[in-house]
Amino acid sequence: MRSGKQELIFNKHRSPEINVDGKSFKILSYLISDTTFLKLSSPTSEADFLTDITPTNGFLSRLKKYQIDIFSFWQRNWVHKNLLSYPYKKVQDNVAILEIFSYDYWWTHQIDKKTRNMVRKSVKEGVNVRLCEFSDRLAEDICKIYNETPIRQNRLFRHYGENVAELKERLQSLLDKSCFLGAYLQDELIGFIQLTFGENFAMITQILSMQRYWWASPNNALISKAVEICVYNKKRYLIYYKMEDDTTLDIFKKNNGFRRWIVPRYYIPLSKRGKVILAAQVIFSARKKMVNKIPKYRIRM
Repeated sequence: MRSGKQELIFNKHRSPEINVDGKSFKILSYLISDTTFLKLSSPTSEADFLTDITPTNGFLSRLKKYQIDIFSFWQRNWVHKNLLSYPYKKVQDNVAILEIFSYDYWWTHQIDKKTRNMVRKSVKEGVNVRLCEFSDRLAEDICKIYNETPIRQNRLFRHYGENVAELKERLQSLLDKSCFLGAYLQDELIGFIQLTFGENFAMITQILSMQRYWWASPNNALISKAVEICVYNKKRYLIYYKMEDDTTLDIFKKNNGFRRWIVPRYYIPLSKRGKVILAAQVIFSARKKMVNKIPKYRIRM
């Protein structure tokens, strides 16, 4: 690489998931002028949150067969307190965590007056949140929510256009670990949460509601019920993916008591190119851009 700063513009392409040692991994390819510049692999969200990764030599050798340049994973320090340390590049990542003590503690100490009023408003408007069995009817109602609008939070919504068969196939692997909460206005499903359970935590795999019913605050009612479910099931933490860059969604998380929980993330080079890129710290700049889900990226070397 030449000395000084050089700006690269590249596109991101996601390949089909792969399965190694019973775990699912995604592969992101970064392209410059339609030529692959880098292949980065990491666990899928399901594997990230629900399983532990141990980067043994045999495991890394099996990943190399897919011509991956860099493998990245984090350690679930909300589950395990005594973590192994590895001789690879380590950075700080995060998850959005709500620590569960009791419902009353959440209500009085972890959310503010405005959020409490939103929950009260939802009840006053007639929203009823209840546990739902996953059935064809629920799948049909969820698809109606998916297909209400192609744009959510100023982005293309990836599940827009999904049909019942596709939804059921996608959710199949988590059904035995999950429960569904539905927010109903009269007999209409206007929002739902899929809660997936781990060792000492529950994870919000999905939360979505009808935009035309925003005035009824269904998402606040759903979070409130999710806290109740965690207390009932004696789960210490409720996880809502990550805290990113103070987006509207992050503000919603903070208002509902979620906080940034720092976790260690490792980057392991699996090729000569991967070693060079990690040495130049290119991938870390790229990752900061990735959270914005912009199709093109600029990084400086």
